[in-house]
Amino acid sequence: MLKFAPAVSLFASLILTLSGTAHAADLSHGQASFQTNCASCHNDQAGALGPSLVGVVGRKAASLPGFRYSGPLRRAGLTWTPETLTAFITAPQNVVPGTRMPFEGLAARADAEAIVAYLGTLQPQPKP
Repeated sequence: MLKFAPAVSLFASLILTLSGTAHAADLSHGQASFQTNCASCHNDQAGALGPSLVGVVGRKAASLPGFRYSGPLRRAGLTWTPETLTAFITAPQNVVPGTRMPFEGLAARADAEAIVAYLGTLQPQPKP
């Protein structure tokens, strides 16, 4: 058994390296998909067509001050978990019928998941 230990260690290192590379690729793909599908309405500036998505993962839906959300979204009682965000990005009207978001959704769930992974990296900057 001990003679296989170096091979097992090498294999484990390879898996960890590949999974880290895959995660970086997902984030890169997520950022590119966000820019293509979301950034025209959502950015980190007040006054954008849609609310800022900085810090959205884990936030209660329709809770960002200063944005006028639709009634259906305010009443939905959602928290933007990775699962709810993925479902919403895939089919907004199925998750919140009557939402004002003028987006039909992404056909590929993997694209939505990559966007959610990218959104998870967008955190508010601490104020000095």
